[in-house]
Amino acid sequence: MLPPSRCVYCGNRLQPIDLIPIISFFLLRGRCRYCQARIPWHYPLVEAATGILFTLVWLSYGYSWATPAGWVFVAVLVGAAATDLMHLIIPDELLAAGILAGIPFLLLDSIPGTLWGLFAGLVAGGFMLAIAVVSRGGMGGGDIKLAAVMGLFLGPKMIGLALFLAFLIGGLVSIALILSGKKRGKELIPFGPYLALGGILALLRGEQIIKWYLGFWTW
Repeated sequence: MLPPSRCVYCGNRLQPIDLIPIISFFLLRGRCRYCQARIPWHYPLVEAATGILFTLVWLSYGYSWATPAGWVFVAVLVGAAATDLMHLIIPDELLAAGILAGIPFLLLDSIPGTLWGLFAGLVAGGFMLAIAVVSRGGMGGGDIKLAAVMGLFLGPKMIGLALFLAFLIGGLVSIALILSGKKRGKELIPFGPYLALGGILALLRGEQIIKWYLGFWTW
């Protein structure tokens, strides 16, 4: 991996034994092997969440190329959500790596589906860009690019659901935070985690959510 992983406190290069997901955290008792600085809890939490989501993808798609494609997609979403939540940024390198790693599996799973995914990515990215322009910066560039990547993996149908869920959940949480006084009206709230949550729900339970929604209105 380039660049190699290092301790954020002392800068020492981490060895493979230090990088085993979750296990290394407990073997090291939550501290850096070299400087004994505490390892932030968000590292094992992100690793645990990724492992759980990988398992759910496997249970949903089984022995198909959609499974490794889903793993790449989930890894991108978790990474984007974590970095946006902590640093208010979604790295271009993460999104580019997700595209390069995911496209081969998407093509193996379905070439027509991949072409529709490219179309969905352009539409989703354009939609988010339009919101950014109208709101004069209310949507960040990372959110626009993440939505485009989500469209590639999810396709036209599920990206619509993912964006709807992201705006619905994000809006409700933002209103609750503002009403509780924890956030001010003009204070920046990262949208990446809501996009990631919408994408994960669409990937794992999209069809069930759509059927439930349509059935709700036919009662």
